[in-house]
Amino acid sequence: MGKADLDPLTRYGQTFVEETPALVKAKLSELNDALAKETGKDVKFYNDARDKCPDEVNDTFKLKFLRCEVFRVNDAVKRIIKYWKNRVEIFEEKAFMPLTLDKALKGDEKSLEISVLRDTHCKDDGGRAILFFDPGRLPKNRDEYDKKSMVRSFWYTLHSVLEDGEVQRKGCVIIGHPKHAPSKPDFELEKMQVGALRGSIPIRIGAIHICHPPWFFELVWPVFKLMIGSVLRKRVNIHSGKDEKILGNLESKFGIPKEKIPTDMSGGLLQLDHMAWLEERRKAGL
Repeated sequence: MGKADLDPLTRYGQTFVEETPALVKAKLSELNDALAKETGKDVKFYNDARDKCPDEVNDTFKLKFLRCEVFRVNDAVKRIIKYWKNRVEIFEEKAFMPLTLDKALKGDEKSLEISVLRDTHCKDDGGRAILFFDPGRLPKNRDEYDKKSMVRSFWYTLHSVLEDGEVQRKGCVIIGHPKHAPSKPDFELEKMQVGALRGSIPIRIGAIHICHPPWFFELVWPVFKLMIGSVLRKRVNIHSGKDEKILGNLESKFGIPKEKIPTDMSGGLLQLDHMAWLEERRKAGL
């Protein structure tokens, strides 16, 4: 692929529709009707949310799912139902609380501090949020972290970027930096994280750029491929070689300049001050 033949919006094969107030109104009405008629066994989780925390299932919430599914109502219904099933599994008794640091995430401070998934607060040339995934941040001793708590932190980061309407429509790209990842991956944790991305949280994944894969990557990649499924698998790009080559490819082919990549990966973006970001959000009640 070359820069000249790539449109920033469609380079990853994503589709878009022209969003108008009339379209939003009509599709929200269809979605509400479809949810009311849903009889599958898992709809009970959505119904519980509707009854216990109506503010968490309002039209603003539902619009995120419509945008994620490009206004395909049936697909949005499936995603909403799976979302609430997963949310109850991950957050348990706190599932129906707002996903804020002082409510549903209270008690997850250690996992939030580790946070293998962080927001760069930058976007690519197509308007997608750039997220940075670094499994090397995990403690080597698995007894030092709680898996569900780590996944709740993962959910929190994804929900934070979805506060941006442009990201709801265009999605995100994930830059994976497994260079310092443990040689024995925590597949159970990774499966739970992938579960958040596959048909659950309403985030459109433009691409997953895996940079500097470690020596054992070829051994774990077959397992990871099965885990992420066929749709996400098509979104994966693997980048090997020296820093200059990788950074050059990300900019020339994918519209992600060095200045938007953390120094963790030899980029020009200053070290991500994740703790300061968390404190700002805590003060804002987010």
